[in-house]
Amino acid sequence: MKISKLSLSTLNCWLGAAVALVLISTATKLQAQGTKADYERFDKIGGITGGKVFRTKVQAHWLTGTKCFWYRNDLGHGRKSFVFVDATVGKRKAAFDHERLAKDLAKATGKAFEAHKLPFDTIEYKKMDGDEKGLLGEAVYFKAVGKSWKINLKDQSLSEDTPGAKKVSVIRGIPAPRQESSTLLFSQSPQPEAAVTLSHEKPVDPEMQFPQSPDKKKVEAFIKDHNVWLRFGGDGKEIALTTDGKEGDAYQGNFRWSPDRRKMIGFRHKKAQEHIVHFVESSPKDQLQPKLHSNSYLKPGDQIAQTMPHLFDIVGKKEVPLDETLFANPWSIGSHRWDKDSSRFTFYYNQR
Repeated sequence: MKISKLSLSTLNCWLGAAVALVLISTATKLQAQGTKADYERFDKIGGITGGKVFRTKVQAHWLTGTKCFWYRNDLGHGRKSFVFVDATVGKRKAAFDHERLAKDLAKATGKAFEAHKLPFDTIEYKKMDGDEKGLLGEAVYFKAVGKSWKINLKDQSLSEDTPGAKKVSVIRGIPAPRQESSTLLFSQSPQPEAAVTLSHEKPVDPEMQFPQSPDKKKVEAFIKDHNVWLRFGGDGKEIALTTDGKEGDAYQGNFRWSPDRRKMIGFRHKKAQEHIVHFVESSPKDQLQPKLHSNSYLKPGDQIAQTMPHLFDIVGKKEVPLDETLFANPWSIGSHRWDKDSSRFTFYYNQR
């Protein structure tokens, strides 16, 4: 077969064009992948651009039953301030005297603090010493340096909030530790969308008795052998309110007493099942051979940890059965609270 010069030249042009296309395509792919320096520069972008804009939002913490809230004002470089807002009149002010608190806290702890670099991120507005009169914002409470503190907003004085130092009330002849509670409200309007109340009882003076009882008896709830028991003063008699508690499905001692002290909420905690998942680390940094790791990891359908409320009649010395179909298979249950007249208690139920 005879190939003309023209045909050979044309063939060479085609081959040259094809090679050029391959080279261009390869170069484009390599360019799209980026270099190591590109990736290193990208990793540093967050550190370069982050933390440059401040005071962009207000995280409002509403005070129960009021149209007032507080928020933390982040000023940048670790600096912050706390602000109190009265939405009724549209005014705001410092939640407390930051300069004085820094000095008072330094004097009380022996450590130096700056007014806008105080060692806490959240505060609570509560009444002082259980006083039912006055405003909710009588004092600001916070935790710092391993202790609880309170600021008296009347004179800005600082004092340590010592557990057990609160007043003890006697209601209907029964000694009742006043419930200290902290309510955190999550919302950006005066009507909160969710509320979480954290309650804790103050210790009762062991010498206090039933004032109207002729034999001066007192009652105490406690946990023994995973069950709820009552202990009565005078003769020290003990009565079991439950008998079905066991290891892994036991009753707990964080009781919630009704205001009239005639009823009580207890809790039974069931542990999550153990579900071990294994995985292999193919290239560990400290050895050539792969490593086998095992972790507990729950999957859909597994038994999760659950804490269920139980109601007890203290006068009748018995448990009052609850219809658990109303809150079956919970993901979480919390914010238990009694009505003031002790007629009912409520809680938040989050279904799994």
